[in-house]
Amino acid sequence: MDLHRTPTEVASTLRVGASGGFGSRGSVPVVQHAGMSLFMADTKATASARSSLDRHAVATHSFSQQQGALTRNLVNESHVVFEAVQATVADPQLDRMDPNDALALSVQYRSVLQSCTVAARDAIMQGKQDATGSNYQDQQTHFAIMDFMWHLCEVMFLRPSAHLRAGLVLNDLLEWVTSHFVEFEDRVHQLAQPTVSQPETNPFYWEALERLLLQGQLKRAQEVLGIHSQRRPDGNDEFGMVDELLRSMPRMFPGGSTSEFTNIWHEWHQSCDLCYRNIQNPHLRTLCGILSADLTVLASMSDRAETWYQLLVAKILYTSPLARVFDLQGDIQWAREQYAGFEVGPLDQMILAVFDQDAPKVIRDSCECFNDWWFAAHMADLLSWTGWLQSHADTPDLREYLVLDYASGLCASSSLWTVAASYFMSCPREGRAYLEEYIMRVPLESEFKARKVLRVCQLCGLDYQSRRIALVMGRQCLSQGRPGAAIGWYLRAHDTAAVDRIAEQMLQEYIETGDFDPAGVVDNFGAAMLSSERLTFLVKYKEFLVLRNTPGKLEQAGAVLVNILTTEHMAPKWFCLTLLVDALPLLEHPTLVFDTEQTHFLLHSLQALESSHRHADYLGYSRPKQKQLHQQQAQQPLKSEGAKKLELLRLALGRNLARAMLQ
Repeated sequence: MDLHRTPTEVASTLRVGASGGFGSRGSVPVVQHAGMSLFMADTKATASARSSLDRHAVATHSFSQQQGALTRNLVNESHVVFEAVQATVADPQLDRMDPNDALALSVQYRSVLQSCTVAARDAIMQGKQDATGSNYQDQQTHFAIMDFMWHLCEVMFLRPSAHLRAGLVLNDLLEWVTSHFVEFEDRVHQLAQPTVSQPETNPFYWEALERLLLQGQLKRAQEVLGIHSQRRPDGNDEFGMVDELLRSMPRMFPGGSTSEFTNIWHEWHQSCDLCYRNIQNPHLRTLCGILSADLTVLASMSDRAETWYQLLVAKILYTSPLARVFDLQGDIQWAREQYAGFEVGPLDQMILAVFDQDAPKVIRDSCECFNDWWFAAHMADLLSWTGWLQSHADTPDLREYLVLDYASGLCASSSLWTVAASYFMSCPREGRAYLEEYIMRVPLESEFKARKVLRVCQLCGLDYQSRRIALVMGRQCLSQGRPGAAIGWYLRAHDTAAVDRIAEQMLQEYIETGDFDPAGVVDNFGAAMLSSERLTFLVKYKEFLVLRNTPGKLEQAGAVLVNILTTEHMAPKWFCLTLLVDALPLLEHPTLVFDTEQTHFLLHSLQALESSHRHADYLGYSRPKQKQLHQQQAQQPLKSEGAKKLELLRLALGRNLARAMLQ
């Protein structure tokens, strides 16, 4: 083993998944590289509040440079847990989260990190390449270290022992160590293979036993010790004595009697001291020295433990198994002295802050250790709701600033920006303002993208921004020559004036070209059509056209037409002559369609049209314009044709009235 590696570099041996795989033993470029850039950015997270995204260092912490599948999985899956946290504390009467809920949610965060770590390991084993060019090895190490640190924070801040500040921490720390430092497990497994006749000849045999004892894996140590070829079957030898010590080591579990455990522990410890003094085998004597907590022997295990915090847990295990959270400082100091010649990196500083239960410093150090705001934002959120991260004079609203910066980084990604909304909205002071500012900057490349933005606005109650986006899309569709789509967007924006203008333009086009089909427009908007008078008219006019062309529906068509003409403000005045002309086939039909009252209504509409001071303009809309002629040349034919239509209408209405009166 390379003893010149720093503790931070040794952290690259952390476990990467429940299946027992482990990462590279090399350095951790992701963590150490990020330390320089994030150290500067950490001051931004604790600065005064900012009112717009222009003042964010989004480029430094955005996910735009690492939009691989693993990063998206991390962001999306952790977002689900984050929303669960906010739902848990949604009750305004609660100022803190229940400790059990906080612990359960923390475990979910770790599960997300572990799944990403395992996915990165699988990608490496399969020889896959990330489409973004990211190194899967770096991502694997990055996720594993975040899982490692999150687990320690969970032990020191969220487990019951940390919550009570007087609980025993040994069992939780042992779980932490054994879950993440398993580099040697494969080699231990190879030693125990039945095909190995004399495993003790392997140079790693005794090292494996020492490592297992340092991690408190006594049952595994018994198994490895039992395969030694010189051990007697009856156990009446030095191997049997050590095996009995391993088997009988007392453990303190929640709910147990402290005084009873202390008495049993002292008896067992005396047995370890006796064996340590009397056993002749040097390797077995070393094992007894570890069990008896001989500080000289433990200090010599620094090369086996690799890091001071692994050695720390071993010392607590064999010297003070009843240690409380506030009892650890002396053991920490001793463990660090054993590595006095090694460089203390950002990760070590963060671990020290965790053991000190200094939540603000943990968050600040995490910004230096990791190259994005993920860890800092989510841990700060959880710690703030559990009472560990309160506002202080030097760190006011640290949680909000970190969450805002994390969400701002997500905004820079084309695939992750929708996730940012709930993060913004979880920040009561400035989150809504940030979201409002950002929403208006999202490029609307397509209607699909616009609908996604509107969905976010709807979920967050951003009515003004929703209306502005709909107006922008309406103008865009109109400029593209798609009036039907423009109407839909203007209806979303509740701009009835714009809808009326477009509807009138469509009616004018219908009069000029005769090609407009209202059915293709009005079928797409449903009840929203009723918000506009002109669209309501189109609905009724479409109904009239459909009934007129349906056999046996002429009377209903006539009733609809009369309703259109007699309802105030429904039909535009300039379109009334067209409506009356549409009634000519019904007036001339062999079957009587209009009764006396309805005919009088039609006559009244015709008279109102003729008596209007703009009757000349209205008559001009009765047929397609002759654009190829000069305006002065076209004026007289228009008037003649309008007068001719009026005359036909008078005659048809007169005959229909006579027929109706006779019946």
